[in-house]
Amino acid sequence: MRHLLIPLSAVVSLSTSVFSANAASDPYVGDYVGNCEKAQCFISITKKKGKNYHLRFTAAEPMDAQKILCKAEIPMKRDSLNFTVREQYADALMGEYKNDPLVWLLAFDNGTIHFYIEDAPCGGRYDMSGEYGAYGD
Repeated sequence: MRHLLIPLSAVVSLSTSVFSANAASDPYVGDYVGNCEKAQCFISITKKKGKNYHLRFTAAEPMDAQKILCKAEIPMKRDSLNFTVREQYADALMGEYKNDPLVWLLAFDNGTIHFYIEDAPCGGRYDMSGEYGAYGD
């Protein structure tokens, strides 16, 4: 079965009206799609116990989402994040992956998430960083 690649602009424009009940109560939980070069990129976030979350990044073939090119599993924790006096976030997800001791993610009111990771591409090929729009249901 073949899956069509959905343009990110179409997903982002629909993202504000397409939320599951979980995503409405928790701004992080849900499924997201991003724009990767030569792949379809997805992030799925689930809530575990307490402030713990699980992030799964998947890169799939552009014309067949069932053919997985790379997958990364990243445990995350919800907390405040402070870099400098001017760069403080009251609510963020944080974790670590491979050589990156600080992987972090922010959720925005328009249904997008911004994922930040340095020097730790999935499988050495796919940059996981960037903006992802909500999709599902």
